Amino acid sequence: MDVKGVGFFSYGKIVHQIPMNDSFFFKLLVDKHSHGWQDVKADGQMASIQSIDSKHKFRLTKPTPPYEVIVEINLKGIVNEYTGGKILPETFKMLEKAFEKEINEECLKLIEKFKELDIDPIGFGSFITSKDRKFDYEKWHDGGYKDLTVKVKANVEIEEVGIIE
Repeated sequence: MDVKGVGFFSYGKIVHQIPMNDSFFFKLLVDKHSHGWQDVKADGQMASIQSIDSKHKFRLTKPTPPYEVIVEINLKGIVNEYTGGKILPETFKMLEKAFEKEINEECLKLIEKFKELDIDPIGFGSFITSKDRKFDYEKWHDGGYKDLTVKVKANVEIEEVGIIE
């Protein structure tokens, strides 16, 4: 039996599913990640980047409603395969920027979908509770969550190169 994706529940009913390729981005938001990989397209070339270490950190930048949270994702990886020619220092920078852009966009898409469905699998409510004594879960579920502003800032560092096609 193959795992086809990740399901999200609300009050005992499945309300959303994401395919396995999107689960990489979900995991970046909720957990430390290691040994995963992701294909990245940059400048017409494809690279397979293996994540050897990722961490995330939430920062509450607006501590009163409507709240604002910045999610910082730091990822270090290696290029396992690259369809282009020789990898130069400029290639590293190009791949890092392309991967950062993809992480930012895909994570924000997931967050917006979760807000639309009024589910909080990432745990923003729990995080804000730990920072704001006056946090009210009823107000959170009555629109506070939908008013939350989230910014994702990915920082990708490619440390080495493996196989080049």
